[in-house]
Amino acid sequence: MRQELTKPFSWIKASMSAQPYGWALGIFIAFRLFAFAYFNGNYIDSDQCVLARQAWDFARGQWHSPYFYGQGYNLSIEALLSAPLIAFGTPPLWALPLVTAVLSALPWVLFSQLPQNPNQRAFVLLSSFLWPVSYTQISLLPRGFVQGLALAAIGLYAFYKNVPARWSLLTLCSALAMMANPNALLLLALAIPSLLRECSSKALLSSLPGWALAGAFYAALKNWSQVLSPQWVHGMPNLSWEWKALGQHLTVLPDLMAHLNWLPGWAGLALGLVFCIALLHRFQQVWAGIALLLAILLSLGLPKLGDGTGHIFYSYGRFFLGLPLAIALASALGTWPSFRLRIPLWLLVFLTYSYALWEFSSIRHFGLVYSPVMVYHRATFQQHAHEVLRASESSDCVIVGNHWVIEAGSQGYGLVVDLPPSYRPVYERRLFALNSDLDKAVDELLLLDVELEEKSDILGHPDLIWNRIPSGLGTLYQIRSKREKSLREFLQILQLDSPSWADPKPTP
Repeated sequence: MRQELTKPFSWIKASMSAQPYGWALGIFIAFRLFAFAYFNGNYIDSDQCVLARQAWDFARGQWHSPYFYGQGYNLSIEALLSAPLIAFGTPPLWALPLVTAVLSALPWVLFSQLPQNPNQRAFVLLSSFLWPVSYTQISLLPRGFVQGLALAAIGLYAFYKNVPARWSLLTLCSALAMMANPNALLLLALAIPSLLRECSSKALLSSLPGWALAGAFYAALKNWSQVLSPQWVHGMPNLSWEWKALGQHLTVLPDLMAHLNWLPGWAGLALGLVFCIALLHRFQQVWAGIALLLAILLSLGLPKLGDGTGHIFYSYGRFFLGLPLAIALASALGTWPSFRLRIPLWLLVFLTYSYALWEFSSIRHFGLVYSPVMVYHRATFQQHAHEVLRASESSDCVIVGNHWVIEAGSQGYGLVVDLPPSYRPVYERRLFALNSDLDKAVDELLLLDVELEEKSDILGHPDLIWNRIPSGLGTLYQIRSKREKSLREFLQILQLDSPSWADPKPTP
């Protein structure tokens, strides 16, 4: 009787042993679906709303260069890929994180296809669970962080799979990856030793078409940047190398890599380093490890690394997102040790990791420290958007002044409800849109502000008529004028004008 009861479990165990990669892929996909549903399904933030607005514009046929949206970097790949989903009816604030989730998973899946040994392939895929939950959370955020890593992974996959024109594909994807986000440096650096072994004069010649395409694209980006730079909220990142920056970053290295270490401080960093060295040694990837270490040291001289906080939604760790993928690539290219992967153990790891994601994906964690972005529960976001909609029924536009909703209000609310044109004028990301409305007559506008009570000169202005509306967002202000005014005049009275309006640049 007991033997009959254990037969189904014996079959499962045998199946796991015979098809480890199939089981690993199932575990990986199940976790990614859960992570998307629970983490992205619960949270929206203001930076995400900028990309979602961009994707919404693309879906409606408004094709602008990446630099139209307030920053001198980010190739807008997530927004571009989201546009078809939006065109077919997917809400922008769901389409965007879905694309990011796919892009963040893509390198793991591609690298797991490189080895021949099924146990090795399974390990490469499941090694994504060897890194802290906070690393996974960062990689799921729509920001432009993962686009460079995805591009680099595609180029490396094409190269190691010997696809036609592999050298050109590798050089093109690698160049685009570095233009998209320099965090791809770590992933590309690990592959250098194996690439050098295959490098020849013929290989260099065959890579020229890739370099030519990358050069042409870079020239187009540079042209766009020259035209639009006066309108940027965030300028081109400072990627110049400095000894001073290297010294500063070395002293705070545990903070910079906090989301890659299970334990805090120097002890956690040391244990993480030992773990990486052990894996690289086990897979006989010593030279790749040395190249990776040199790339990390080189990157620490970039001042841009200091731009961030310890907060998940605006984290230092985004600059080191390529490190776990580099270790996964090393595991894929290296020699597999002679032991069998135990899938039941990884099932337990999967369940534990999923619980950890559930436990630490809570607003009580995200709300404890300063972050320069607004982090929202989706339900609260929807509620606030509807409050603004009701208050703006008779208004010509919605203005976000000195208020904590920032881009989540000025660009996000309009993605879920049908609002009048909405702007955050002092730091407007879509300045080209605001410029087109500045000289239009406005009868009434709705203002979101939390500092007006302290500005009696504005509240007492003789030309303005005020109507205060209590709200979960604080007091909203319906403002009308006793005589006709343009939006520009309204904003100047409200002290929300910006020097960047003075000489708007053409929009190529």
